[in-house]
Amino acid sequence: MPIPFLPPGNELSNREIAIVFWLLVLVVFVLVRSDTRGPAIRVVGELLHRVLLLSMATLLAWVVLVVLLGARLGLWTGDLVKDTTIWFLTFAVVRLFRMSNVGKEGHVFRETIVDPLTATALVEFITNLYVFPLLIEILLIPIATVLALLALVAGRQKVTAVRRTANGALGMIGIGIIPFSGFELLRNWAHLDLPYEIQLLALPIWLTIGTVPYLYFMSLLAGYEAAFLRIGFASPNRRIT
Repeated sequence: MPIPFLPPGNELSNREIAIVFWLLVLVVFVLVRSDTRGPAIRVVGELLHRVLLLSMATLLAWVVLVVLLGARLGLWTGDLVKDTTIWFLTFAVVRLFRMSNVGKEGHVFRETIVDPLTATALVEFITNLYVFPLLIEILLIPIATVLALLALVAGRQKVTAVRRTANGALGMIGIGIIPFSGFELLRNWAHLDLPYEIQLLALPIWLTIGTVPYLYFMSLLAGYEAAFLRIGFASPNRRIT
């Protein structure tokens, strides 16, 4: 499915169409119900706070500069707009919101850089090369999402049986997806645009490396802000603070 105003090569896959479909369903469901509409509006209001908007705007500006540098080096072309946007929303923004916890977690920046280099990232890339027909993807997305949420909640609540069941079901889905994608990859190898796929595989790696300095700077600001807030709360003398 082509995206308006974007150059060729930025078409949505069936999996991405299914995700967009379910996101729209979720938005409509939340807005229609009175018991969820109010909290959702308050959450949106919090996200529109000037500090968050400024952080998002500066992150976007930094990523644009990294992309422009990548384009000058031949790493980025116009057919990567969609994938760059997905990376920005699902990785860069998520990492930005986690920067306030840098002092509580060890080796955050090392893990950030290594994340797109793991075997899991390679498997995810291969499974996204070839996806199921649209109807199967529409049915599969909510099932996988519910199972992942069950495994996450059960893990935090230490409900071992539920976590094992959910992880087992997710594993069965993965066992079905990986051979299908691998078979399609081998079957279509002669028609595969290998330079483009290598470029696509490398995209999250160099984008992540290029964005780490910004995330480090933001974590530094967040750490100092938290320290000064604690000093302000603890000090009885405002002038000394």
